[in-house]
Amino acid sequence: MQRHFEEILGPQGLLVAPGKRSPFSRDASGICSPPAIVLLPQTTSQIVKIVRLAHENRISLTIRGAGSGLDGGAVAKGGDLLLSLERMNHIVEISPEDMMAVVQPGVITAQVNAHLKPLGLFYPVDPASQARCTIGGNVATAAHGLRGTKYGVNDNYLLGLEAVIAPGEIIRCGAKTLKCATGYRLTGLLAGSGGRIGIITEIILRLLPRPRAEVSIMAIFDAVSQAQQAKRVLGKKHIWPSRLELMDAWSARKSGPEAFHVNLSPGQLLLLVELDGSASVVKKDVQITLQILAQANGKRARAAKDQREAEEWWRARGALLSTLIEEEDVAILSTVILPGSRTTQFFEKVAGAASEKSVLHTIYGHLGEERWHPMFLIRKGATTEQRALLQLAEAVHKIAASLGGRSLRPYAIGFDTAASPTPPRDPGQKELWAALKARFDPQGIFRALG
Repeated sequence: MQRHFEEILGPQGLLVAPGKRSPFSRDASGICSPPAIVLLPQTTSQIVKIVRLAHENRISLTIRGAGSGLDGGAVAKGGDLLLSLERMNHIVEISPEDMMAVVQPGVITAQVNAHLKPLGLFYPVDPASQARCTIGGNVATAAHGLRGTKYGVNDNYLLGLEAVIAPGEIIRCGAKTLKCATGYRLTGLLAGSGGRIGIITEIILRLLPRPRAEVSIMAIFDAVSQAQQAKRVLGKKHIWPSRLELMDAWSARKSGPEAFHVNLSPGQLLLLVELDGSASVVKKDVQITLQILAQANGKRARAAKDQREAEEWWRARGALLSTLIEEEDVAILSTVILPGSRTTQFFEKVAGAASEKSVLHTIYGHLGEERWHPMFLIRKGATTEQRALLQLAEAVHKIAASLGGRSLRPYAIGFDTAASPTPPRDPGQKELWAALKARFDPQGIFRALG
C-alpha cells in the first residue's frame, strides 16, 4: 500500500522512517501513538486519490492540522495512517473589495491577520493557540477563541468551504458572498465535525475592517458576582468588550506573574477587558468602564500603560493552559456554558466537589459568553487520582445540568481520552449522526475523535 501512496504523493510526500514520524505522534493532549505512515498532500486532487484508495481498502485515516488540540483527534491511534495538512498552507486569495479571503486549511491562524493588517482588515477568530494552530483545525473543531463576546463564533466568519468526502468526492459549500441560502447549509455541518466525515481542503473567510483603536483594562474582584455585575452594567451602557476574560487566583498567579504584576489572595479573581473601535469612542468607553469596574468593587482597575503591556497580558492569557499543565502532568479540562445568574453557584459547587476529592482545581473562562473551563490537576503516575479526575468530570456534567447549563466532552490531558465521560445525548441525535456518518463515510475511514 505504501507504494500506491508514493505514486500519489511522490517520495517526499510521505514519511516512513520512525524519526520522521515521531513529531506527528502526539498532540496537546499528551497522548502518544506513532502513525504507520504520515501522508503530506499539497493539493485537493491528491487528497481525492488518497481518500479513494483508503475507501476501497478500508484504511483508517487520521486528519491532522497543527496538533495543537486537546482531544487526541490529531493522533493516529492503533497505527493508523495520518494525513497532515501542514503543506496545504497557502493564502489563495484576499479580496478587500469583497471583504473575504480564501485559504488552505494548513495556514497558521495568526498569519492570516498578519497578511490582513496592512490592508486595514482582520479575521476576528482568535484561539489562544493562534500562533501555532491552523485555520483548518479551528474550523474543524469550532475553536473560536476569546473574542466571542463581541464578534461571535467561527460560523459568523465562514462563508464556504471545499471538502473531500468518501469515496473520493469533492463538495463545495457556500460562496464568496455574505449570503448564500441555496440548499442545506452543509458548511455548518462540516465545520465542527472534527474530520469525522470529510477533509476540509479550502475555506472562504469573511473579513471585517480592523478596529482603529484597542485598549486593555484589568481589575481584581473578590467574587464572581461582582465581575458579573460589572458585565451587566457595561451592557446597559452599550459597551461591548471585544474580550472579557476572568481567571481565578491560582490560574492568574500561574499564568502571568511577570505580565500582570498582581498578587491575588485565594478567592479573588482577575478580570481582563479589551475595548476596540474608533479612537474617540474607545477613549470615552475606557473612562466609563473604569468607573463601572470601581462601582462593582473592582480593585486596582487600570488601563494598560501601552500596547506592549496589553500584548503581554493577552499573551499570558493565551498561554494559560500550557502554563497550567507545565508542572502538573495529568489533568482533565471541561467546558461548560451557563446562564449568567447561575455562575456563582457553579464556581462554589465545583470547588466543593474538588475539595471532597482533595484534588487541585482552577476555573477560568469567557465572562462575556459565560463559557467556563474548570480544570482538575494531579501528578503523573497517580493512577488512583486519575479515577478521581474522571469522577470530577462526571460531577461537572451533573452540576452544569442542574444549573440549566450544558457541558461538552472534557479533554483528558496526559491520559487516554477514551476514558473521558461523555455528556448524554438524546437518542434522536445519535441516530441522525450515525446516518450522516454512513452517508459521508460509508466505510468508516475517517477516524472519530477520542
